[in-house]
Amino acid sequence: MSVEIYTFEDADGNSFTDWETQDMGEARAFAQEHQLRLIANTYEWSDSEMIEDYTETEDDEDEDEDDAYDGIDPPLIVETDDGQGNS
Repeated sequence: MSVEIYTFEDADGNSFTDWETQDMGEARAFAQEHQLRLIANTYEWSDSEMIEDYTETEDDEDEDEDDAYDGIDPPLIVETDDGQGNS
């Protein structure tokens, strides 16, 4: 699978690195507006692997603990009255 990223350079061949996109329409409009050359960079996707995850917060951890009980019915609690006001 290939990935195409559009970048830009000026008339002298200097790279314009402030912005890039994968959207050809946006890239074309940006190049025309700023009088830049439009460059298509094609990369072959070979593999990806998450090496670290910093997205979980303390709130997420609390929710994960609650999720441990998903699908488990709560215990049945039956209160009885023995006729003497004791439950």
